[in-house]
Amino acid sequence: SLRGPPITARATNERRLLTLGDSSVFGYGVEEHDVFGAVAAQELTETWGRPVSDVNGGTPGYTSVQALATLEDVGAQVNPTHVVIATLWSDLFQTDTPIERAGGQRHPLAAYRVATRLLAPWLPAATVGWTQGDVGAEAPGRTARVALERYRDALERLVAASQRLGAEPVIVILPAPIDLDREPAPQLISAYRNELRSIAVRHNLVWVDGPQTFIESRATNADFYDQVHPSTSGHRLLGNALAEALAEKK
Repeated sequence: SLRGPPITARATNERRLLTLGDSSVFGYGVEEHDVFGAVAAQELTETWGRPVSDVNGGTPGYTSVQALATLEDVGAQVNPTHVVIATLWSDLFQTDTPIERAGGQRHPLAAYRVATRLLAPWLPAATVGWTQGDVGAEAPGRTARVALERYRDALERLVAASQRLGAEPVIVILPAPIDLDREPAPQLISAYRNELRSIAVRHNLVWVDGPQTFIESRATNADFYDQVHPSTSGHRLLGNALAEALAEKK
């Protein structure tokens, strides 16, 4: 039900990453071994001198609430040592009809979530409102799929659920081509990214600032396929940054 080979029992000396998020985490248009979680695992295997594996729990279109459902579905089976929380774009997408309600609605059937992940390679890539002109953009009467307060709560629940599994939560703030411009990112995006930064600070978590990483690496539009999805080279930049951030954690 996850991208990649069947899950096997984690070896005693093995470290395992579980990445959570939408199509940017799933790796739209990118081979499995080139997605940032896999890149980080490859580098950490060499750095730590022990096997490090990656389980890709990203699913196109998934919000933080649905990422939590994924963690609850497969967390015990995956048995990760690190849970990489990178939910962003699908949460802040603007729509005329709220998809996540006040209590945090999620798809009720695990079978639905499994089917979505299985079909992910053939599903259209998720996009966010601010990339599409008037379609989905901020406007009176429109709302984010997951309201900011609900997003904050979902992040807290993701951290708590990861820790209950005995795993270390790790925060990754995803980059976008807009970060390469001189103008600051739209307020909506900054607000959701600030929640990721805040939870990392509150819980003293390892975190990766994707936008800053891409700026410092002199990234270009070639490191993205579109307005949100990193290309193979973009995933490598993000994977390198994640590996560097975790390098001191054995």
